[in-house]
Amino acid sequence: MSEQQARELIQSLGSMSRTLKAIGRNKENSIATSRVYTLRQLQTDDLRVSELAHRLCVDTSVTTRIVQSLETDGLVTRTADPADRRASLISTTEAGRRALARRDDWAVARTRELFADWSDEDAATATAIVARLQVAIQDFDQSAPTVEPANH
Repeated sequence: MSEQQARELIQSLGSMSRTLKAIGRNKENSIATSRVYTLRQLQTDDLRVSELAHRLCVDTSVTTRIVQSLETDGLVTRTADPADRRASLISTTEAGRRALARRDDWAVARTRELFADWSDEDAATATAIVARLQVAIQDFDQSAPTVEPANH
């Protein structure tokens, strides 16, 4: 890939990120993106906050605040971890599963509306390209050297 094409790709991805955030704003089913990602991680596994933070690629303190917010709203619950009673496992509640399902239904309807003129083939092509992007970024992220934060 040429340098110019790489610059254009970076610009396009940044634009897409901002656009997706704008599309995701939903006053009726307002669930912040960070809360959606958190609930999604908890769909199949009950997790400790530290593992949840790792999966979300954010600091544990950020995850703790998100979990506290979700817990206050009754969307997640904490239980003692049977492997270590000092630790807690976070799991979704029925209300959390319903909130995520409503958000997902809204997102599907919104996507169908936004891309009404796309064929299934267009959507499949776009999905395949996004999947390739995700794999490339994930592979790069795993191979990138770890940089220690500077002490200030």
